[in-house]
Amino acid sequence: MKRGMGVAKTGKALRRRFNGYLTMLIGLAVTIYVLYINTVYVLAAPTGDASTGDAEARWNAVIGFLMPWIGRLGGVVMLLGGIMFALGFKNDDADGKTRGLQTLIAGAIVIAVGASSNIFLGQ
Repeated sequence: MKRGMGVAKTGKALRRRFNGYLTMLIGLAVTIYVLYINTVYVLAAPTGDASTGDAEARWNAVIGFLMPWIGRLGGVVMLLGGIMFALGFKNDDADGKTRGLQTLIAGAIVIAVGASSNIFLGQ
């Protein structure tokens, strides 16, 4: 075996593994940026006087925009958890099954929090 071959193989394995994480991180960053821009657009102050009722209407508009997206995000997480669980079941991988079920349950919790916004925010 040539000197340094183990390092090259390890580097390739790490790049393959972290390319998926990098793609997911970029997608998350873009999603957060889009939500930020939409929130700033909704909260942009109109010309003229801004009364208390106007501020409350803007707050309700932001919450009304974000809550459905929180539920949708939870649905995507649940979908990914279900796929991870199925792949772990197919490969008979106990760790894969556990991580899949944990992700599935985390998605269900996010959906529940998004659906119960009236409890937390009084909407």
